Amino acid sequence: MTSSSNDNSKHHSDCACALCQPDAKHNQPEYNNPYKLLNLPKTKQNSSRLIQYIRNGILGLVLVGGVIGAVLYFRGDIGDIDNDGTFVNRIEQIIKKLKPVSELTEAEFEEIGVSAEAVDSSTPGPTPEVSWDTTRQETAPIGAPAFYNQGVEAFKAGEIERAIERYTLAIKADIDHDGAYNNRGVSYAELGDHDRAIADYNEAIRIDPNYVMAYYNRALAYSDSGQYELSIQDLDIVLGYDFKDNRQKTFSYRARANAYSELAQYQVAVNDYTESILIDTEDGESYLGRAYAYTQLSEYELAIQDYDMALKLEPEEFDAYSQRAYAYNQLGQYAEAIQNYTEAILLDPQDDIAYHNRGVAYQRLGMTGEADSDFEKAKELG
Repeated sequence: MTSSSNDNSKHHSDCACALCQPDAKHNQPEYNNPYKLLNLPKTKQNSSRLIQYIRNGILGLVLVGGVIGAVLYFRGDIGDIDNDGTFVNRIEQIIKKLKPVSELTEAEFEEIGVSAEAVDSSTPGPTPEVSWDTTRQETAPIGAPAFYNQGVEAFKAGEIERAIERYTLAIKADIDHDGAYNNRGVSYAELGDHDRAIADYNEAIRIDPNYVMAYYNRALAYSDSGQYELSIQDLDIVLGYDFKDNRQKTFSYRARANAYSELAQYQVAVNDYTESILIDTEDGESYLGRAYAYTQLSEYELAIQDYDMALKLEPEEFDAYSQRAYAYNQLGQYAEAIQNYTEAILLDPQDDIAYHNRGVAYQRLGMTGEADSDFEKAKELG
């Protein structure tokens, strides 16, 4: 974690981004890609739709066969009929090379001068069930599923712009691919473009009003863009669902607590952090968030207890030391405050606020030499 900009910096986590940008708000230590947190399938396919796709596939195969023959003819690959039967032999060779459309590679499409995207639009495959986990792989060599998979791999490799491009192609091939909209939204959020991210989450929810992860991701985007009331509304919806994976419930309570804390509704925030901790007693982020809320409520002893737990779980957490020092200062326990500011400075020697506040603690203990040294260092860094 990076250091906070002041002694009362707000702890915040869960930013989108399945996959996040480190800053003073404390992202999730482990699950930093929101769209990877759930694995709850949704069902919307039926047998009649599958039959229609099969019919379309057969029709597409016939059409592409005709296109291939026409292209080869006009390119001169099929010449006039020779007396030795060359025409027939060459036709037989070409027929042997024909494959079902679903087996053709992009290179083979280019070789015969046919657009893979154009062919895919006439031979759609079945829309796969959308998983909350974008590590899923959809099976098809071309079209929306392939583009979707390429987007997943690009995102995992840190190629965010390419991921957006691939998800866009998936959407062009299947305008109702809610998973592609969701994941493209996550990619935009990773780049800090929350307006586009929210627009994509809106589309995913329009296509499937029960797409819980899209609500969750949109809530994070709302929070990251300062729209905390809207974030809370979405998280209310998310927490109305039952989860097989309790981690998602933990993250949702914590995210809502963060939003309430940003609105200075600290007691409500404490309640949500407590719910998160009841589900996962080793969630250091929730202890840290609740400790901050307790500090704002002047419940310094309770805050120190939570900072103790946060540091037990994350021993190198700068803000836990810095904020715990502040709580000790408020209680008049200046020696303990100095010790905690010193630990914070060891983690971030460039933090001028920690030097300044340690100087104040030294001053209150009558240690003017040490106080003057810290004040001078704070001025130099600031």
